[in-house]
Amino acid sequence: MAPALIIPLLLMKLLSVQTTREQPSDAGAAVSQPELWPESPFAAAGQNVTLHCFTAGGALPVTYELFKMDTRQRTVDVRETNTTAKFTFLIENMTDVGEYKCTAQNNFTTLKKYSNGLNLTLAEPVSKPKLYSDTSLTAIGWNTTLCCLSDKGSLPINYSFFAGNIFLSVITRNNRHPATLTYNLNSSSAYWNYKCKAENMLSKLQKYSDFFSFTVAEMVSKPKLYSNTSSTAVGGEVTLSCVANSGSLPINYSFFRGETFLSLVTRNDRLPATLTINLNSTSDLWIYVCKAENMLSDRQQYSESFNFTIEEVNDPSSTWMIICPVIVIAVLLLIFILAFPLLILPRCKARKKNTFTEGNAITAKKRNVLPESHGSNNDAEGNAQQGEVEYTTIFITHGKKEMEQDDSEVQYSEVLIRTNNQVTGRDDCATEYSEIQTRNGNQRFQ
Repeated sequence: MAPALIIPLLLMKLLSVQTTREQPSDAGAAVSQPELWPESPFAAAGQNVTLHCFTAGGALPVTYELFKMDTRQRTVDVRETNTTAKFTFLIENMTDVGEYKCTAQNNFTTLKKYSNGLNLTLAEPVSKPKLYSDTSLTAIGWNTTLCCLSDKGSLPINYSFFAGNIFLSVITRNNRHPATLTYNLNSSSAYWNYKCKAENMLSKLQKYSDFFSFTVAEMVSKPKLYSNTSSTAVGGEVTLSCVANSGSLPINYSFFRGETFLSLVTRNDRLPATLTINLNSTSDLWIYVCKAENMLSDRQQYSESFNFTIEEVNDPSSTWMIICPVIVIAVLLLIFILAFPLLILPRCKARKKNTFTEGNAITAKKRNVLPESHGSNNDAEGNAQQGEVEYTTIFITHGKKEMEQDDSEVQYSEVLIRTNNQVTGRDDCATEYSEIQTRNGNQRFQ
């Protein structure tokens, strides 16, 4: 029986030796100095904080404890290899921040190993940022400025800009000024939704802004100013028209005379804006311009200048001053033409008839007195000039003449000579008088 008992004892001894060889060399050793680290060295009031503590050496199980100053806060037992102890607690106020340490201890020693101190800082999380621009109106091809600002949060704050889901840029601010990003809008990005993100050392408490989008408008083109007439007179009424061929509606048209504002007309269509003005004086003939602008008020356009020329208009008063004398002369001439055959011509004919009768009687008497020789000569001359005959009527009148000397005798006669133009077929009423005087001696008449 003795040999049978010896063999099992030897086998048990061999197994115990083999088990001892498979255990780690430090299985029965004390723990090493632990290490304490946070997920973030900053804490926010009202938020949970997690600290990690781990020792690389020592037999299991290991007991970890968390201390703030010299006050124990938490205790965690770790029974698995390569597992860290996690301490999670709520930060309520400033008393919950400061220096923290952790300890590690196992069953092989009564000594505790302490980690280095960790200073936990209280930080303020960022508030929700606001994304905006200096204008919500823009046009394709323009450079626009996006601004992002968080009113609260411990500095510094990182601002990230996104167009849709595309990252654009990140800007860090150490003050409370907004982060600005200048961005050129192309045909595709002009209609995207933009947003920004604000975060500080409390990275898990990052905040996003609301979406922001632009209203894309078309700039107005250079307007054209014209009128229904380019020349007018003072006192006339003219119509000015102003139109821009392109640009987002509505379009405001402003009319100016020189630098003086006249009127504002708003159009919601492509028809021209019109303005009717009265040119009451020459000062109203100044240079006119119009301005076109739409919702993009900083991109207004001015037309070319337009001015009127003055027409030469005769003054009605001066016209009547010229016409009236002509009318008066014409009326007088018409009166004379009408009066001549009615009044003057019958009188001339009656006078001619009387004169002719008296002249024939006197001529007959003279012919009886004249010598025959004279008569023969006259007949010869009359026969010689049969183609042209001149009639002369002689009037002999006896007038009373007073003389300065009584001893003188004077015979005088007044001779009336009348010439009839029978070649032209009309009578002249013009009469030529000649006074024939026969004097004996030197006489003086009154």
